[in-house]
Amino acid sequence: MYRRNFLIGATAITSFPIGIATVAKSKQNFKLHNIVLDAPNINNRIYPKEVVEDAIKNIFVTLDNLTQHVSPENIVGNVTDLWIHDNSVFCTVNFIDNEKAKLILSSDKFVITPVGLGNINDNVISDYKIVSMSFVDKARC
Repeated sequence: MYRRNFLIGATAITSFPIGIATVAKSKQNFKLHNIVLDAPNINNRIYPKEVVEDAIKNIFVTLDNLTQHVSPENIVGNVTDLWIHDNSVFCTVNFIDNEKAKLILSSDKFVITPVGLGNINDNVISDYKIVSMSFVDKARC
């Protein structure tokens, strides 16, 4: 498990990206949607385990990335841990006490997905960097 601390927010009722630290009111673990290691995902992309391990170890979250992806009013919490288990990636989210966080916690219609940069060659991802994460409506995935 790798300890990281970066915020996760909400841009609309259907999309919730990452932001800056606040007081946590609730803590929950999530499986990252659409990342399956060493096998094709729903988009037919393959994320090799060693590439994702490196991305987790070297999270590429900067203030520029945060302000580009998250407005302060859209923050719902922060991601503190990322880990791999059984060829899936999981994270811990500490939620703050606001309406958007309550909506996510009270519904099973949202999934968390990473936002990253990297290269794709024959559907295999390389040089992957995680720059943000978002809660999104399952129906949009």
